[in-house]
Amino acid sequence: EYYNGRPVTYMTYSSIEMLKHLMSKIFIIPVTTRSITQFKRIEFFSSTEYAIVDNGGVILHDGIVYPEWSNYIQSILKEYDLDGTCEIFCNLPGLISPPKIVDGKFVFAKSDEIDMCRKYLEDKLDSKIWQVSFQGKKIYAIPNEITKGNALRFICENSLPDNQLIVSAGDSNLDISM
Repeated sequence: EYYNGRPVTYMTYSSIEMLKHLMSKIFIIPVTTRSITQFKRIEFFSSTEYAIVDNGGVILHDGIVYPEWSNYIQSILKEYDLDGTCEIFCNLPGLISPPKIVDGKFVFAKSDEIDMCRKYLEDKLDSKIWQVSFQGKKIYAIPNEITKGNALRFICENSLPDNQLIVSAGDSNLDISM
């Protein structure tokens, strides 16, 4: 991923070559919690047919937001108070980046006091409504219906053959739904 002309995340050349080889053999859908803007900075995946970004809040088809999924997500978001949740995040201890609402889908911040933030958010956010995730210094509050698994399921049910083998991989609790 390049930002202001500099790489901010990267893979080794051998990893890139292995992934290119794999992509020539099987259908791959990149899935990430990154925003649309962040994902589009990753040149390697610029030509994938589908991508899931915003933790499942957006499906891209040939680089364009998939309208049916977007309409579904917008109907879900009417039930959530993202602004109020962002205000709750403003009071998190140890903030090292101000809270923000990412692509109108979820709230994100960074803190140096994760244990204190965990306790604070347990009291402030309803786990039946919000999925709160801690990954290093990163903190997310995501509506429960917005998951990578739900977005992947939508693609599988609407765009892939019934007998298509699906394999998923991830490295965080936000990937479990896949």
